[in-house]
Amino acid sequence: MKKDISTEEKILDHAGQIFKMKGFSGARMQEIADSAGINKAMLHYYFRSKKMLFDKIFENILDDFQQNIIITLNDERSWENKLTALSEKLYMFVYHNEDIPIFLFNELHMNYNFFSEQLFKFKEIKKSSFFKQFMSEMKKGNIIKTDPLQVLVHIFSGIIFPVVAKPIISSMGDLNDKQFDQFLLERKKIVPEIIIQYLKNTGV
Repeated sequence: MKKDISTEEKILDHAGQIFKMKGFSGARMQEIADSAGINKAMLHYYFRSKKMLFDKIFENILDDFQQNIIITLNDERSWENKLTALSEKLYMFVYHNEDIPIFLFNELHMNYNFFSEQLFKFKEIKKSSFFKQFMSEMKKGNIIKTDPLQVLVHIFSGIIFPVVAKPIISSMGDLNDKQFDQFLLERKKIVPEIIIQYLKNTGV
């Protein structure tokens, strides 16, 4: 029996929604099969275990996330433009996938050893041209001395944290969903601008 690509994609789509809502431990194969409109035997034909299915979904999400970051940090732009582009990429990622940051962080926190081997690509970030550019600018005295990893974490946290903390931030600012979207849109511009100005020591 030959596996059908459309059936596999359908399984991954429905399973992804359930895993995002309930996590690895809370999801059930029967529930996934029912949601995808197939029987459990068919589900096991495509994915022999819940772990195999979850690994595939988690890997797809993480690969998409990692590749966007690594490609941006290795392109031909200046380090400043890379930070701005990274902010834009992170914004687009979380705007279209609001549930994914919470899903990723929850699963990584609860099962770090389980997923640690899938995080190896993040080690490529320290080898990126961004790091080389940043270190070169520091040596020239064009920016203050600091760890470039700190800079990237500021960008990550500045864009992703508000999505994870949406209920708190919305309550603080009395924001409805449309207003929160505007708040996030403004942050993708403000965050890199503040960081770049600070690094250049121009008044922050």
